[in-house]
Amino acid sequence: MAGVLSASALAAPPRTLLDILRETTLRHPEASALDDGQGVLSYRELMARVLAAAAWLQLAGVHRGNRVGVRMASGSRELYISILAILAAGAAYVPVDADDPEERAKLVFREAGVRGVITGAGQFTPSAVDPGERPDLLPAPVPTSGRATGALFEGRPPHPSTSSTPMVSPPQVSDDAWVISTSGSTGTPKGVAVTHRHAPQRRRVRGCRGAPLRAERAARPGRPGARRSVGRVRRLL
Repeated sequence: MAGVLSASALAAPPRTLLDILRETTLRHPEASALDDGQGVLSYRELMARVLAAAAWLQLAGVHRGNRVGVRMASGSRELYISILAILAAGAAYVPVDADDPEERAKLVFREAGVRGVITGAGQFTPSAVDPGERPDLLPAPVPTSGRATGALFEGRPPHPSTSSTPMVSPPQVSDDAWVISTSGSTGTPKGVAVTHRHAPQRRRVRGCRGAPLRAERAARPGRPGARRSVGRVRRLL
């Protein structure tokens, strides 16, 4: 019928997952976002930590369009902050469960072409660089002084007031958000990438917030770590 707006006309413009997290932080800065059993982070505190870790990763050579492996046990705030920091840096995260065989983890990360891997409680290890690569595609050198040598969450947490700090190169809706590896018909891991545009986004009632994400619930026996985080991270948005 003429004059009636279509559903597509009423749809919200495409947003990245970082855009959604920023919007949630602006609307509910003091609302509880993440509870790992050791304490609760508000959205303002969470966002400050995410942006600080993202800036750290960019100094370590992670840039928009890169991929970063994540192999961390479930149940910690570091896992979720690491994933969100990768997204904020403009990169995509490639999760592998901490208890997966070492051979599979190496194969998944190699096939994905990750720039580095975050393990343990936030230890970032840059990938080895092939000397035959084009010089203009080489990662920025990793600083050797202080925090950029590996510990992503070293030092005092950033002040919550830094939660609105802009990123140098934020992600775009066409960028990959994550890459999940499947076994494939040959048994060789095959990566399936999902962009920010196509990442499932939760619908919320304006002005309402639910309970914080309880990270420690994912740590029970039988619960995988990094791979399951794909669905759980969206609960923060």
